[in-house]
Amino acid sequence: SILAARTALYRSVRISAGISEEASLAALKQDRMQLLAVAAAFIAMFVAACGAAHWQLLRITRARLEIAKAKDIMDRALASMADGFLLCDAQDCVLAWNKRYLELFPWLTPMIQVGVSFERIVDVTAENLVPGADAAAQRREWREMRLALHRSGNGTFEQALADGSVIHVIERRTLDGGTVGVM
Repeated sequence: SILAARTALYRSVRISAGISEEASLAALKQDRMQLLAVAAAFIAMFVAACGAAHWQLLRITRARLEIAKAKDIMDRALASMADGFLLCDAQDCVLAWNKRYLELFPWLTPMIQVGVSFERIVDVTAENLVPGADAAAQRREWREMRLALHRSGNGTFEQALADGSVIHVIERRTLDGGTVGVM
């Protein structure tokens, strides 16, 4: 029991009060139980959020592994092709090519990379296929013809190379508006 005593205005009168310890701590115990329940709920929510984050990370990791596997399969398939291969996106920027493509057009080796524009490839190719300072008009004409065929999305033509060989070029539109070319 907890007791308290005070003197009153009259010294001979004392006021005292008492309460049992259980009664005085009952409100504190109730508050403590509510606090523990709230803390347990927050812990449960934190554990659930961590579990969901872990599950998402596992899904992302699996998806990345599947993408890497598919890319590896695609790279091996492109490397085994006897034909040259070039893939451009809908904005006419290079996405992929194979080794054979660079064997056919070796002058592109130093400059080809993902994101380079097809027009840049055509400009460099024009300089190599139509050499000479006095051939600017022929280069411009070849460039316009090549870009027109490429943009048509259904280009099929033959091209003589600098070494005298002739290649057959087929270009088609992809479903997303890009272009795939096989030489």
